[in-house]
Amino acid sequence: MNKLPVHKLMRFAPYLAFFLSGASSLIFQTIWTRMLHHVFGATSLAISTVLTVFMAGLGLGTWISGRFANRIKHPIFAYAIAEIGVAVWGLLIPFMVRSDGWLSTVNAWLRLEFGAESSMFMIARFLCVVPILIVPTTLMGSTLPLLTRHFVQRSSDAESASQSVGVLYSLNTFGAATGPILSAFILLPTVGLSITNVVACSMNLSLAIMIFALRPQLIGSKWGSGVKLEVLPGPPEKDEAPAATPAAASSATEDGTAEEPADAAKAARTKTKKTTRKTAARKAEAEPRTEPSAPPEDA
Repeated sequence: MNKLPVHKLMRFAPYLAFFLSGASSLIFQTIWTRMLHHVFGATSLAISTVLTVFMAGLGLGTWISGRFANRIKHPIFAYAIAEIGVAVWGLLIPFMVRSDGWLSTVNAWLRLEFGAESSMFMIARFLCVVPILIVPTTLMGSTLPLLTRHFVQRSSDAESASQSVGVLYSLNTFGAATGPILSAFILLPTVGLSITNVVACSMNLSLAIMIFALRPQLIGSKWGSGVKLEVLPGPPEKDEAPAATPAAASSATEDGTAEEPADAAKAARTKTKKTTRKTAARKAEAEPRTEPSAPPEDA
């Protein structure tokens, strides 16, 4: 049985990375809900807050990344940097939402200021959490357009590109389904909240390291080869000016903006007519002239 070459097997690394990325994202969602439950003291409020910010961040990240992914030369490495950002922020969040930290103090002050049952208290508490969670979730949302752009660059036709995007999305979804199972049924009961968070962050860091380690297989360039990695959006490509429509040309003529082209066309037509006349005159001069014959005399 023939085995696939190692370099071809390594090309499947982005697919594995996106599967694990989906798993780690839902692990983060589970542990962030547990952390906010310790601060808010209400599971339903913690779940609603995390879920709202989580989905909003995914949408925001996809929108931003989708606008600029086309201008990034090496989007696969921009993806790796986004995963590093998620991991670093994931390590910081436990310190931001500690049950005895600043968020707990702000929560107690808001309760006294607005009342525990007031809607303003709920909104203010929600707004305190948004800046904390919107950063990593936006980075999570940016990963799909970046990986999609990477595969579209390497694909020779639209069919293979659409297949790659479909596989990416399905693997990420299956990974997202695996994440809550790992966190709720395996990691949290056995190693606790803090270690589960470290495991999720380690998954993201491992993905980034794997992407950078497989640079030759992913973009065909080794380290130190002189090829610079470009992970920031470049300048937008200049589009060619569209051809003027008849209506636009007519409008431009009425406004006086198309006077010069019209004058040039008129001059060209006049020149053509003069040339035609000169040619006809030369032909007439070159033709021999025949004298009319005298009429016969009467006998």
